[in-house]
Amino acid sequence: MHSELLQHRVKTSLITLNEKTGERNTSFNETQKVYEHRWLPFLQAAGMLIFISPPFQHVLALTPRSVLAEHFLIVGEQSLAVNHILYCLFYVLALTSELPLLLKGIKTIGASMDTMCCRL
Repeated sequence: MHSELLQHRVKTSLITLNEKTGERNTSFNETQKVYEHRWLPFLQAAGMLIFISPPFQHVLALTPRSVLAEHFLIVGEQSLAVNHILYCLFYVLALTSELPLLLKGIKTIGASMDTMCCRL
């Protein structure tokens, strides 16, 4: 989840000049990069350490349970959306009509299981 939040796209342009005709050709390239930083894990660990200490446990107890439940539901849903094993399970259980066409003589469930095992 943190890597997805830190992604950004970098657009670069390359301008070439044709010497014979004098025309400029411009081509655009777009790449994705991730800015990694080490502050977020440190701040999370420091926050957990602070809130498990006895003076601040009272402050944590003031947080409504519905807020905490909503937080854990959102985090759980986001982790399921990018879970590779769950994606492979859905691929194996998919209907034959929804799968891509295979060569003749290949069984669908065998190809699904082979694809799932190779991608793990």
